[in-house]
Amino acid sequence: MTWFAAHIIMYVRYKNTNIEQCNYYVFENIYLINSDSVDAAYEKAKNRGIDQEGDSNGTLIFNGEPSELVYGGIRKLIECQNSPEKLIENPFSDNKPEDGAEISYSQFIVNDKNDLIKLINGDPVKIEYSE
Repeated sequence: MTWFAAHIIMYVRYKNTNIEQCNYYVFENIYLINSDSVDAAYEKAKNRGIDQEGDSNGTLIFNGEPSELVYGGIRKLIECQNSPEKLIENPFSDNKPEDGAEISYSQFIVNDKNDLIKLINGDPVKIEYSE
C-alpha cells in the first residue's frame, strides 16, 4: 500500500441561481489516502470530495447568501515519501509517513521580494501557481 496526499478542490456556490456569482471561495483540502495504486487513490480522493459536498443542513451562508459547498475536482495527487535517511535506515519499511516525511508540496511564483515576505508572513498576496 502507498500513501498519497490528495489535493481536493471544494468551492462555494450560491444556491439562488438568479444571483450572478462574481467570485468563488475556494478551499484546497489535503487528505492522506492509503491505496494500492494511483487510480484507486484517485477514486478514494474523489469520493472523499463528493462526500464533503452540501449546505450544512441549510445553514451555510456566504456573503449573506444561502450557499453550498461543491466538489470541484482533484488538483493533484502526490505520493508521500519518507526522507532518504529513513529509507536507508530501513529499506524494507512499509513506507508509512513518519516524522520528516514529505506529505505534499505546492509551487508558485510571487512578483517580488516584498510579496515573498508577505507570503511567508501569511499576509494576502497575489501568487501564480506553477505546476
